[in-house]
Amino acid sequence: MTDHRDAVLRLWGRQLYERQSEPLAWAVSVLEATGRPQTAVTAAMSGQLDALADFPSDRAWLLFRTVAKLAANLRGDGCYDADGGTRIGPLALRLGELEPPLAGPLGDSLGHPPDGPTSLVTVHAAELSRNRTIRLRAIDGLLEWAELGHPQARAALTAVASDHRTQDVTVWTKALNRIALFGDASLESGLLRALADTGHRGVRWSALACAELGFRRAAPLITALLEHPDSAKVPARRSASLRNALPCPRWQPG
Repeated sequence: MTDHRDAVLRLWGRQLYERQSEPLAWAVSVLEATGRPQTAVTAAMSGQLDALADFPSDRAWLLFRTVAKLAANLRGDGCYDADGGTRIGPLALRLGELEPPLAGPLGDSLGHPPDGPTSLVTVHAAELSRNRTIRLRAIDGLLEWAELGHPQARAALTAVASDHRTQDVTVWTKALNRIALFGDASLESGLLRALADTGHRGVRWSALACAELGFRRAAPLITALLEHPDSAKVPARRSASLRNALPCPRWQPG
């Protein structure tokens, strides 16, 4: 986990931030685990943050204040900022190192961070089915891990690229823009199907991906795409890229 510790901790913090099924009960357990007096926990959970100013500032204070802020916001309009959430995990780990007696209670309250890069990739792959903002963040994360050579990230990206009909077009084209990172012969049928779907907004990305991977059967489809009435709407740079994707004499179908 050492090489990717920061990424693991950021993900863990975000997961804590997103745990909204039981946020107030979770906040209480964290506040209690810091060893604060019950009066401080009660004040924090009731949103009386001004009352906390008189308590001594010790090592547990920053974590307590962070969680108290989240709890107060939740009791108000139900919104709280991701920055606060992503700070909790690293703060709790550091506090557990500085104050070993608190490590156990904090671990019970927060759970444990993901176990290295594989857990990160698994989460990103699952996030592809979430809302659009999360999907775009997830595809960027998978591309970063694929660039580092992670096989599970490459497999997830292959699944995205294989069927344009089931993917958000922006997510799909982001993957195809980096097809060299993970593409192989297994994608040929899916990309040819996408290339034949001239009504799809990402059809030209499929042409470039087919060319990048050297799929010879794409040649007539790319030619037809360039001759399509809508091809005049393609920017000159993109059109040139498509023309460059056409086969040289040695790259004929068959």
